Amino acid sequence: AIMMGVVPVMTAVMAHYLLATEALTRTRILGIGLGLIGFLMLLAPTLMDGTVEGDTWGIVAMATGCLSLSFGMIYGRNRIKGHVPMQVAAGQLTLSGLALAPLWLSVEGPIMPGLPASSAILFMGVVGTGCGYLFYNRILARAGATALAMSSYLLPVMGILLGVVFLGET
Repeated sequence: AIMMGVVPVMTAVMAHYLLATEALTRTRILGIGLGLIGFLMLLAPTLMDGTVEGDTWGIVAMATGCLSLSFGMIYGRNRIKGHVPMQVAAGQLTLSGLALAPLWLSVEGPIMPGLPASSAILFMGVVGTGCGYLFYNRILARAGATALAMSSYLLPVMGILLGVVFLGET
């Protein structure tokens, strides 16, 4: 979660060069800078006491994922123009579900969970994933890739809070 704090910076810099509508203005630089300062404040205690855990390949993988997410927002910003965000979200989820179905069937085989599990899966799919994709695409269409990437600053905060509350991390 903490590594996701670099996504807004990556996205803003890439969007400045790849999207004509998202130049780096003073306001954007200030907002990104404040978010980055907050991100570094969360990260500083771990860096200072030398308790950074993880190997080099894990860090490289996370950085690659952050870069991929940033590029995906910029690519999506170019492609979502003229489309209804609800249709884009429905298309993304439908096509990804169809693409993963053969893998799921080959690994798990055809299974039918009971009513409580089916209800939970349906609820999480519609509310958790469907609404998330809808909000993602709506923000991307209306505010742009850089504004959407700023939501990544919430991930380190939530990751740390959830780690403290549920895992007893200090």
